Amino acid sequence: YVGADLQGFNGSTTKPWGYVDLIVTFGDKAMKSVKVQVLAVDCPSLYKCIISRITLVELFAISSTIHLKMKYYTKDGQFATINRDIAAARRCFEAAAKNLNTVVTPKKKKAEQKMPAVNSIGTPNLGDLDARLTKKEYKEEKQNDKDPGTEMIYHPIPD
Repeated sequence: YVGADLQGFNGSTTKPWGYVDLIVTFGDKAMKSVKVQVLAVDCPSLYKCIISRITLVELFAISSTIHLKMKYYTKDGQFATINRDIAAARRCFEAAAKNLNTVVTPKKKKAEQKMPAVNSIGTPNLGDLDARLTKKEYKEEKQNDKDPGTEMIYHPIPD
């Protein structure tokens, strides 16, 4: 690696290990693989990876940070959506803002179904590009947030 050290928001600096080219597959059934240049860095992070703009362009992806979703074309020409847990991201943000060392995560009930990480959504149209929740999805998310009687699990926050 030739270049400057990386600086975090807290002022700490770290020297990256270097670049490696990897073929990364996004999705499971509705998948697409692209060659990605990965910069390896030894530092704690709340993120597993940060996807570069170049990779998003190669995927023809539309990402929404606020909604924790990314939509992209699959190899079949269909749209697929990668979803993440907004409630978990909110808990991590609130814990970090309060300088806490752990994040409280409610334990899921056995009957509760987990939302798939990738949903194939078929033929693209303008409605597919909108990352906002529908009224039905919003009501379901609010109901899940109000669900009482869940056990708490504690997760450490990396430094």
